[in-house]
Amino acid sequence: MTDSWLRLDHAGMRWRVRPDAEARVREREWRRPASGGAGLRIVQSWGSRVSAVWEGAAADGGDLFVKWYGLRHFGEALRFVVTPSRPAAEWRMNRALAAAGIPVVECLALGERWAGGLWRGGVLILKAVTPPLTLSAFLRTAPEAEARRAVELAADLVVRFHAQGFCHHDLHGDNLLVQRHDGQLDRLLLTDLHEGTRHRSLSRGRWVGDLARLNAYTPAGGHLRLRFWRRYAAGRGWTRAQDHDWIRTIDRETRALWARHFKKRGTSIELY
Repeated sequence: MTDSWLRLDHAGMRWRVRPDAEARVREREWRRPASGGAGLRIVQSWGSRVSAVWEGAAADGGDLFVKWYGLRHFGEALRFVVTPSRPAAEWRMNRALAAAGIPVVECLALGERWAGGLWRGGVLILKAVTPPLTLSAFLRTAPEAEARRAVELAADLVVRFHAQGFCHHDLHGDNLLVQRHDGQLDRLLLTDLHEGTRHRSLSRGRWVGDLARLNAYTPAGGHLRLRFWRRYAAGRGWTRAQDHDWIRTIDRETRALWARHFKKRGTSIELY
């Protein structure tokens, strides 16, 4: 994957674009769509963000996945002057992970709109994963052998991620995409990276937080969870004697996440 990026101004936005995506960026005006059409199929519209599939727009004839970001509140217009915006943060983390050899959804372009020195919105363009399938959705219906393989791939990916000092901060089964090759489970890709951080040494609290979120929000039976923990522990070089302590800590954090979810939304999401 090349890491060369072009800088250009188009449609009132400042862009960083991979060379093979420049023509596509210049095709559109990049206003936030209110509905589909013109090759776009909206898949999510929530608050200030819209996500859509741009069908057949990739250089290889595949689809692109486009996210439009707006201001959630005016404070963001000021905050993003001194800190990266949500799309810029995802773009940066995507590049850092790709450079570290960690599989991510391929990012092709970042556009940001500024007015009067303030951030007003942004667009992130990624290569779509086709067919779109999250780890959570996959585990709900996968045959046992494929579910075990997916859990092992997830553990190996998170080990690599943590070993290089990365923390996702929103790691769960819907932010891991399943990629197939010739109909077979090939690998998992990390996505939704705007909260991600990198550290010289990843603290216990950070990796426990990642694992607790993954445990809390990803559907899997107890045997698959145990398979994940043991694979992860082996990848970190831990002994079986350490299992009880850290698994108990993650279970405690998981239950705290469930309790906070119930208090906030009034619904239970307990998975075991």
